[in-house]
Amino acid sequence: MPAAAASPGTTPPAGVGVAPPLPVAGGPDVIVDVVFEAGLFFVAVVNVSDQPACDVTVRFSQEFHGLGGRVAFPSLALFHQLKFLAPRKTIRAFLDDSAAYFRRGEPTRLTATLAFHDVHGRMFGRTITHELKIYADLAFVVPPGSNPPGAMTTEQATHLND
Repeated sequence: MPAAAASPGTTPPAGVGVAPPLPVAGGPDVIVDVVFEAGLFFVAVVNVSDQPACDVTVRFSQEFHGLGGRVAFPSLALFHQLKFLAPRKTIRAFLDDSAAYFRRGEPTRLTATLAFHDVHGRMFGRTITHELKIYADLAFVVPPGSNPPGAMTTEQATHLND
C-alpha cells in the first residue's frame, strides 16, 4: 500500500515514510547554502522567510570534513540542535579553504535534507543539492593583508604568463 501524502503544512501520520511537505506561502522556509568567498567555503543555514522556523534539522547524504579535515561537518550541533531560527536569519559556519577541501578529495556533491516546524507545529522540509566542483577552477581576489592557503595575490596572478 503506498504511503499517504501529507498536505502542505500538516504533519504526516506517525510511522508513515513521507517526506515533509515543501514550505507554503506564509510559512517558514529554510535552506542550506554553500558560500564561496575569496577561496573560502562556508555552509549557511538560512531562514529565507518572514516566519520563524523551529526544530530545524539538516541531514547530509554523506560525510564531509572541514577545518583541514579535522571536523566531520554533518555532526555539528548547528545541524541537529537548532531549536529556533528567526525570520531572515543566517547562521554561517566556516567549512574550509577551497584548495585544501579539493586537495583532500572531499565530496563535491553535497545533498542536504532539511526538516523544520512552524510555531504551530506544522512540519515542512526540502532537499537541496550543491555541486562544489563549479568553484574548483574559479580565480578569486584576496583582499590586501589576507592570504588564505592556496590563494594568489594579485601580483602573483599577473605574473602567471611570464
